[in-house]
Amino acid sequence: MSGADARNEAVWTHHAYEHEQREVPHQVNEDNPHRLMVTSLTGVTKVMDLGCGSALWRHVFDGYDYHGVDQNEKMIEVARSRFPEDKFTVCNGRHLSFSDSSFDLVFTAAVLQHNTHPDKSIVAQEIYRVLRPGGYYLCSENTFREDNYRIQFGQSVPYSDDLADDYSFTPVGWEKFMSQFGFRKVWYKYPSEYLYIKE
Repeated sequence: MSGADARNEAVWTHHAYEHEQREVPHQVNEDNPHRLMVTSLTGVTKVMDLGCGSALWRHVFDGYDYHGVDQNEKMIEVARSRFPEDKFTVCNGRHLSFSDSSFDLVFTAAVLQHNTHPDKSIVAQEIYRVLRPGGYYLCSENTFREDNYRIQFGQSVPYSDDLADDYSFTPVGWEKFMSQFGFRKVWYKYPSEYLYIKE
């Protein structure tokens, strides 16, 4: 993970300065896959962008009641400077400062994958808690794929869908992991796009 563990705050502060200088929010057209997915969901008005960083994905949620959340104060500072009309909160995904059933949809992009499995479990439970019943969790999270596995370990080593490294799962592994917290997978697109619903 090159030091990019979620608990390594110095890494994320450094990234925030990089984002402030070089990274700009994505310009999302109406045919963007994430935008199409969000707009296809019924009953979604209030959205949490968990681990929003400098709000690179903000435009996916144009027209929605958007709440950006990140543990890093510098990331939130940059996000607020770009989108002063939006709501941004500094808090950690392991302890979200929102009431139960507060959101219709939670979105993450490369957030869970930066947590070790014990922390990932806590974050998944928090996502479940803040979603309303029938709410959605849309994510783009690293998938421990067979092609990467073969590059690392060679062709002769057995590959299983249950494999996991310290941070990521295979697609089947992600589904099993999320199901233990009450999520059902409703959509997957190779290699790393997932949509779950809170049962």
